[in-house]
Amino acid sequence: MADNMLKLSISNTEDADMREVTASLRLETNRELIEKADLGKTRQKCRLCGAEGNFQTWRGIENYLGIRDEFDYFICPECETMQITEIPENIKKYYPSNYYSFYPPAIEPVRFGAVRDNRTILDVGAGSGAWLCYLATLGCVNLFGCDPYIHNDLTYSNGVTVKKCTIHEMEGTYDVIHMGDTFEHLADPHEVFKTLDRLLKKEGEYGEAPKIEISMPVFPNSVFDIYGPYWFQMDPPRHIIIHSKKSIQMLADRYGFRIENISYDNTGSPYIISRLYQFEVPFGQWNQRYQFDSLFAGLRKQDAHISALGQIASLTGQSDHAVFTLVRK
Repeated sequence: MADNMLKLSISNTEDADMREVTASLRLETNRELIEKADLGKTRQKCRLCGAEGNFQTWRGIENYLGIRDEFDYFICPECETMQITEIPENIKKYYPSNYYSFYPPAIEPVRFGAVRDNRTILDVGAGSGAWLCYLATLGCVNLFGCDPYIHNDLTYSNGVTVKKCTIHEMEGTYDVIHMGDTFEHLADPHEVFKTLDRLLKKEGEYGEAPKIEISMPVFPNSVFDIYGPYWFQMDPPRHIIIHSKKSIQMLADRYGFRIENISYDNTGSPYIISRLYQFEVPFGQWNQRYQFDSLFAGLRKQDAHISALGQIASLTGQSDHAVFTLVRK
């Protein structure tokens, strides 16, 4: 087991008023495990940009559910995406009924003072509809979702409806199309963007342009730099294509959209969870094990520094998670 010295510098950022900040932090990582997972370069073809060649390949392990099946991932040097080499035929096995997005949502009354919002909103990969039910409490009234892995169509007393289907089977047009940690689960990004073009309204009706919101893990990032394929948001085999800023820009340009905004969000927990993955701690146990297991006492002492590291990674675009807002050109 060895230490990895990480130095991140804030410089040459888009924020001209930002002072240069340097953070140095010793984070433990198991280099032997990472080196063992390094498969070198293998012959691959990118699903997104079509590039072919010998690409760097890593062996990832399913740690979210604790199944620990192994899957290979390669990195496309052209569009900077990370992709699974082969999608397992039994992919549904990795979305069991107790998967987090299938938990029954809380159905609560509209909050006092909420203003009625008539925009039509579609949540792709909605699961049981928790995010949509939250929007209902804020005054939103036209709320729709889709998810191919739920057991059946869902309709709630607050008006939220979720269909058991893919995005390609949805009809109608929408003011907002939201994909919250969904896009990385889809193997057909070009077809998805064609469908987004079909489903997104051509013109806005409520004072703003129709928009697409894509919240997702992104590559490359500082967490992978430290923990390699133990980066928890690699999430084999559910995450099929982990996109980059470059790949989203490529898709936006090709299908008539522009990126209106990118916001990065890293609270610091990705570093902690990824470290615990090296100890074979499943996602569902990470918080309890981290808080109470003496094995991680040294890591707990660095909480403030790790949180600051997450903020720096977000400010410099080195975060492992981002939200992209797209509108029509």
